[in-house]
Amino acid sequence: MMAFGLAGAHRSGKTTLAKAISETMGIPYVSSSLTAEFKDLGIDPVAPMSLRKRLEVQKMYLGLYASKVLGPGLRPFVTDRTPLDIAAYMLAETSMFADPSVDPDEIADFVSICLQMAVSQFASILVVPPLILYDAAEGKPPENRAYQLQIDALVSGLAMRCVSKCGHIVGMDAAVTDHDRRLQYAVGMVQERLASLEKQRAGTSLH
Repeated sequence: MMAFGLAGAHRSGKTTLAKAISETMGIPYVSSSLTAEFKDLGIDPVAPMSLRKRLEVQKMYLGLYASKVLGPGLRPFVTDRTPLDIAAYMLAETSMFADPSVDPDEIADFVSICLQMAVSQFASILVVPPLILYDAAEGKPPENRAYQLQIDALVSGLAMRCVSKCGHIVGMDAAVTDHDRRLQYAVGMVQERLASLEKQRAGTSLH
């Protein structure tokens, strides 16, 4: 369990930060982008769709993510998305009014699977807050600050659920928007976690 993930809303600078961590620490960066895979399947993940279709797409997304990002067995590595993000985008599609095509328990079960994957596969997850400016890009959700804040809140809430399950989750102060300060914060987190895990291994080997 030596994966380090950055979680948070879209356009929060996660990819830029993950690549910078990789370059600074010499840890491999594994892209979580599945744009090409979904394009081959003829699916636009950010297009409007029914709740049933969204659940199917998110389940597919989680499976592809597990294969591409977690499957190769490369450790340690840093990546720019976690199962928390995948769960958050699913929850963002739900409302207080039930959709008869989807059993709410099915969505809850999917979220539980995402949380378990996050806890079991990641040594540490850093929740990255949104940047001050929204940098729109093709293949990403359209500019909508309210939606971005909703995803940020959902990811943060799910992260707290992981902490209760003994996951190592760190939240970055929203006031930290400068890239160099963000990088310093993130590198410090990874270094501290690596040292902690090494200490645990050393202690185990003595018994």
